[in-house]
Amino acid sequence: GMPTYLMFARYSPAGLQAVLETGMVARREAVAKGAEAAGGRLLRFDMLVGSTYDFMQLIEAPDAATVLAVMARAAASGSFDSDRQLIELCELEAFDAQRAAAGVTAYQPPASS
Repeated sequence: GMPTYLMFARYSPAGLQAVLETGMVARREAVAKGAEAAGGRLLRFDMLVGSTYDFMQLIEAPDAATVLAVMARAAASGSFDSDRQLIELCELEAFDAQRAAAGVTAYQPPASS
């Protein structure tokens, strides 16, 4: 199967107002359609109470780039607090990123004065 991604986000005031008007079932259906349009599948969509985030989603997708594209599209809508979004990479992609970072040897940090 495809890798899974756990995402957390917080609604902006306008986004929360829209959820209150349309309901959580409609929101879940919209998220599921977005995931499917990107080649993935929504596995879970849960509200979080008393947290930094308003909800979490567990999405199955072809790769992290697909998930980041979906998150960027959602963030551009203005419905989310851009400072309150988080994505968890699956273990294999985190290992791939670690291996890729080992090959980035040309980076030089800013010189201290």
